[in-house]
Amino acid sequence: MKLLTTQQAADLLGINLNNISARCRAGKIKGAIQIGGRWLIPEDSIEGIRVYPEKKNKRYSPS
Repeated sequence: MKLLTTQQAADLLGINLNNISARCRAGKIKGAIQIGGRWLIPEDSIEGIRVYPEKKNKRYSPS
């Protein structure tokens, strides 16, 4: 089992580092462990992480 840092996981998913860290703290990433203040995430756990597309501004839609 390969462990990834939060930075590596964020890079693979194309999302913000703070987003990954918050998910670890909230217990939303299965198998994530904290060692010495750093989160380590099993590589196979990031496959199940949902990444939502950016919300579009619904007030303005060009015609």
